[in-house]
Amino acid sequence: MIKYCIGILFLLTLSLSVQAQVTKFEKIKEARKEFIAKRLNLKTDQKNKFLDTYDTYAVEKEQLRKKRRQLRQTSVSLTASDDELLASVEQLINLQQKEVDIEKKYMQQFKSFLSPRQLVEMYRSDKEFNRILLNKLRGE
Repeated sequence: MIKYCIGILFLLTLSLSVQAQVTKFEKIKEARKEFIAKRLNLKTDQKNKFLDTYDTYAVEKEQLRKKRRQLRQTSVSLTASDDELLASVEQLINLQQKEVDIEKKYMQQFKSFLSPRQLVEMYRSDKEFNRILLNKLRGE
């Protein structure tokens, strides 16, 4: 009976930990969008379009990142056959091409309601947010 209770407590603790991580990730995503939107000085109509478009853009990029992570985790060792090595490299190149395709697709959408200066600032702000976040995580 005690083992059963300990098991349930462990599962509850694990579940709460996972929920806390998801909540932190969601907060970071929201903070990123707001950081970028603020830096762009968007008008009300632009902000609504930006937030909607950026949401779908971020989802597609995250899905691609997950695929890349999975590929790295299952990547073949150098002891694999030549065919396996080539297949692994081709998969990586295909993912890189998909990343470029996503960037092009969303650049066209962002261009429809952002000025060229705002578009450049969006990319700069995204990188700046990453830098700030990494510094925070490092404790700097």
